[in-house]
Amino acid sequence: SWYVLPPESAARFTAVLTITSLFAYITMHQIYTLHASLKEQATKDPLTGLLNRSLLKTHLQQAIAQNKRSEIPVSLISIDIDHFKSINDSLGHEQGDVVLEKISALFKARIRESDSAYRVGGEEFLICLHNADEKNAFEFANDLRQQVEQYSFFPDRNVTISIGLTPFKEGMNLSSWLKFCDEKLYRAKEEGRNRVIV
Repeated sequence: SWYVLPPESAARFTAVLTITSLFAYITMHQIYTLHASLKEQATKDPLTGLLNRSLLKTHLQQAIAQNKRSEIPVSLISIDIDHFKSINDSLGHEQGDVVLEKISALFKARIRESDSAYRVGGEEFLICLHNADEKNAFEFANDLRQQVEQYSFFPDRNVTISIGLTPFKEGMNLSSWLKFCDEKLYRAKEEGRNRVIV
């Protein structure tokens, strides 16, 4: 514009173009920020910050496909907070939320970047451990159980978790993998809670 227009017109053109570009940048930045925020709201549990059920099926199918492709072991652990209803009933829902937040923080601190943790229900969680066979997964799950048991949630009350663990094996599909894991969790609860069943 400075070559073909008079200086005053070229200056006006440059100013308009600069302002338009600035507004376009600000608008696109706001759209990107809003999109990222909406995506996080859609995929993460607002209380715990863990992933919610919306990505569970996709992530587990990807883990199964990777296992079939490269035979990298993958294990699923299902977790339930023992007697959580009694915590809510006796101490109040606010204290129950505190327990959920603190336990979720323990999960996030323990898992690796390749792993994923989900809140799938009120006090129910799933963790998918990549490159973890039955032995590795059991060690992880039992250490996690002990860490929760030893954590001081309340001065006069322990909180414990029950865990069912199932490594993915040939012949399984997503539905059966989840079903076997749930069955192991129910066994852990039936056999006295605060334990890991493989």
